Amino acid sequence: MIKNIFFDFNGTILDDLQVCFEIESEMFEMEGLPQITLDFYKDNFSFPVREYYKKVGFDVINDEDYDRLAKYFFNEYTKRQAAESKLYDGLIECLSKLKNDGYKLFILTATERKLLVEQLKYLGIAEFFDGFAACDDIHAGGKIEYGREFIKENKLDPKESIMIGDCIHDYEVANEIGLKPVLFSQGHNSLKLLKTVNAPIVNSYEEFYEFVKKH
Repeated sequence: MIKNIFFDFNGTILDDLQVCFEIESEMFEMEGLPQITLDFYKDNFSFPVREYYKKVGFDVINDEDYDRLAKYFFNEYTKRQAAESKLYDGLIECLSKLKNDGYKLFILTATERKLLVEQLKYLGIAEFFDGFAACDDIHAGGKIEYGREFIKENKLDPKESIMIGDCIHDYEVANEIGLKPVLFSQGHNSLKLLKTVNAPIVNSYEEFYEFVKKH
């Protein structure tokens, strides 16, 4: 029986695909690399982000190179995300119904903690969530470690918990910490890529609510 629901944030709660892709396109131009298409991005985006950067051609041999790119992305994203992203259709209604039905709702994200708090506030959705686990720096890592710690600290039973996310990494995180994964097809990974792993896939928050109620 499901009692606890974990949500990834970027690409799952917040539709920020376009702004992320546009910032990354600027980074390709800045580094003198050939541009990629949105389809290529969705077919290849992965965690750790540093390894993804290597895969698509960025020179991140040393920490300084990666830190420079991470700072550029974070600074641009922080400036632009409020105006250039939005909540997914049907999300508010889904959260409201799940909350009224008695489920505990949490966020498990690679988003930097301070930024997440600001986003939840201006989006007006903080009230739906019973807690969150987020990253302590701008490098978008460690979801497995701090997710596991969050579950332990809050005395949650992973067998009574599911996680919805938009990337293969969310599937990996959920499996590592014992949550049942559900994948959302409207985010940063393509449906084609999501189908390469054995997890239920939902295409909307209406579908997700129905999935929860059936399980």
